[in-house]
Amino acid sequence: MEIIKGVHNIDSGWNSAVLSIGNFDGVHLAHKNICGKIREKAESERLKSVILTFDPHPLSIVAPERCPSLMTTLSEKIKRLENEGIDAMVVEPFTQKLSSFSPEEFVTTYIVHGIRAKHVLVGFNFHFGKNREGNIEYLKTLGNEFDFLVDVFEPFSFQGKVVSSTEIRKMLTSGSVADANLLLGARHSLEGFVERGDGRGSKIGFPTANISPPLTLVPSMGVYACWSKVKSVSSEFLPTVLNIGNRPTFDGQNVTIEAHLINWEGGDIYGKEIRLEFVERIRDEMKFSSVENLVQQIALDVEQALTILRKEN
Repeated sequence: MEIIKGVHNIDSGWNSAVLSIGNFDGVHLAHKNICGKIREKAESERLKSVILTFDPHPLSIVAPERCPSLMTTLSEKIKRLENEGIDAMVVEPFTQKLSSFSPEEFVTTYIVHGIRAKHVLVGFNFHFGKNREGNIEYLKTLGNEFDFLVDVFEPFSFQGKVVSSTEIRKMLTSGSVADANLLLGARHSLEGFVERGDGRGSKIGFPTANISPPLTLVPSMGVYACWSKVKSVSSEFLPTVLNIGNRPTFDGQNVTIEAHLINWEGGDIYGKEIRLEFVERIRDEMKFSSVENLVQQIALDVEQALTILRKEN
């Protein structure tokens, strides 16, 4: 997949395209469905299949207080869209200037002159231009004026649930990672660097890797069964028990992310980047009456995590 940073970098010899526009956060099942449709139409008409997205998220510029925690970084989004067979992805820097474009200015700049789309496929709630003033009907009107066709996707459902980034974020923030994964069509993931902690995990027999705050959405506090991979150290994913919380047994105040890599024998990983992929929530975080009781529960958590993760193999 070709990655183009801004429409001004599109080659002058670019052929006409089938285009979809959106944030594509998570690249979930509805996004995969859209990718399949634009790829199919592009192949049938010998055009490029193209996605236009924006970085950073537009709300981070126009209304930071309403900007959601995103499920995927730009690099993760690119990897997932590459797997969908899209020809090109245009990543347009979102700026205050862009946010002030009128709907017509947005269409002429990006759809008509920039990407030169012949077909535009968008979701049923697509809006564009300053203050989201442009809607589907106006997009079709501009399509008639500038010679491109508009197709609209209705809500996409899976197992009776409408698939959307908003709904999946709600699942993750409630801890329902297994349900979220079904709608994502992949495991929700976090990436961060291993930091030095207070060493309590090692003292009680369950050493943990403290993870720096990630850039993507962190599920609700609790204990999770995960797969983890320490980048630059191992190419394999390892069974992991992950705790997100403030360690109430030790009267912790700050929320931490601590990963116990089961049977890890790879040595010191401080400063290394780690990837965590969520599979299932095991339990709430709890305060125990003694460290001994905590140790007993962690041992049970490890066994339960292994049982959960074995089912995936």
